[in-house]
Amino acid sequence: MKFRRDKDILRFLGMGLGMIFLGVIIFLFIQPIFFIGAGLILGGLALLVSGLYTGSKPRTDVMIDERVLRINEKAGYHTYWMIMGIAGFLWVLDIYLKLNMNLSDGLALITFIGVYAFLILRYYFGKKGDAE
Repeated sequence: MKFRRDKDILRFLGMGLGMIFLGVIIFLFIQPIFFIGAGLILGGLALLVSGLYTGSKPRTDVMIDERVLRINEKAGYHTYWMIMGIAGFLWVLDIYLKLNMNLSDGLALITFIGVYAFLILRYYFGKKGDAE
């Protein structure tokens, strides 16, 4: 497996390692704000993993072309209508079953479904191949 070593990838990996190092320092030495350290560690790990993934791909494979842009638009359109349908369903369910839900109760569910629906639809339209 060939790994790219250009300055963009190395800068990306350096930022990830720097975030992890800073998070460990905050986590160990500054006790009242250790959640910030844990957040920096998790963010740095995510940045490091995505940098390693991007570095293993050739430069031309990462660039967005018209097909990928169209797939993202189509997946976003369908995800939007799924989110609107789920929000409407939860609203009607709240009215008829008297659940007394607040906006924040359903917002986590709607966001969770929306993010994963977008990822699944992007994968589906990419494999389907007719996103024209």
